[in-house]
Amino acid sequence: MSKSDEDKLSKEEAIEIIKSELAKIDDKGQKTKWGRFLTSALGSIPWVGGVIAAGAALHGENEQGKVNKLQQIWLEEHQRKIDELAYTIYQILEKCLLKPNIHRDTLAFLQYTSGSTGNPKGVMVSHGNLLHNSALINQSFGHSPQSKGMIWLPPYHDMGLIGGVIQPLYSGFPVVLMAPVMFVQKPLRWLSAISRYKATTSGGPNFAYEACLQKITAEQRANLDLSSWEVAFCGAEPIRVDTLDRFAEVFGECGFRKEAFLPCYGLAEATLFVSGSSKTPLP
Repeated sequence: MSKSDEDKLSKEEAIEIIKSELAKIDDKGQKTKWGRFLTSALGSIPWVGGVIAAGAALHGENEQGKVNKLQQIWLEEHQRKIDELAYTIYQILEKCLLKPNIHRDTLAFLQYTSGSTGNPKGVMVSHGNLLHNSALINQSFGHSPQSKGMIWLPPYHDMGLIGGVIQPLYSGFPVVLMAPVMFVQKPLRWLSAISRYKATTSGGPNFAYEACLQKITAEQRANLDLSSWEVAFCGAEPIRVDTLDRFAEVFGECGFRKEAFLPCYGLAEATLFVSGSSKTPLP
């Protein structure tokens, strides 16, 4: 049903309304800046999508320009307000009925480096960068609309956001999202979700596979079916061949195939994916 011109909001008016809503989140004196990257919970993913769709940039800076980590920017008591805000933003964007002025060079968000070898730096990621890197991941991972994802990686990290949220949207396949804390508390939940939802793509850093080896018992493995897992990507930290070999051996009895492993390397300065092997056809 179409809306009359009188009911439409301009993009500038919509942004002003959203800014006022964001300011309501913080009741402790520090203003919440428009575009703050609050992707620390699954409930904020619609918010991220809404902001990017509106053509506004996301960032992770506070008023003093210091880099915020998850522990610094997320207040648990604001979870309900964030969820309500996500819905409010979508209502506003729907009312706009205006096509955002977005092109390949438009800034999508600022992505901060880890700072493991120096001070963290903000990387300007454009919509073109996202499209190009998404195409590379799609090609290397062999994704299609028939793929199914299972991701527990935090969406404030490039692997979780671009690889776990944006890649399924780009490639047109469904994805099951799990809060990172659910995996950390009990690694079995990760593999159980792959088994339950018949995921074809999932993965994480080397420590995730090691955690499964250390925490999942033989009795628990008896209930897992990992035969659907076609792409088990591994990156974000040094990859240890010993870990992958032991994982393939131990979980081979659950239907996991060593050929599914896809070691890869990426960094924030390149959006995400830089290099990696290609998906190996499974027999």
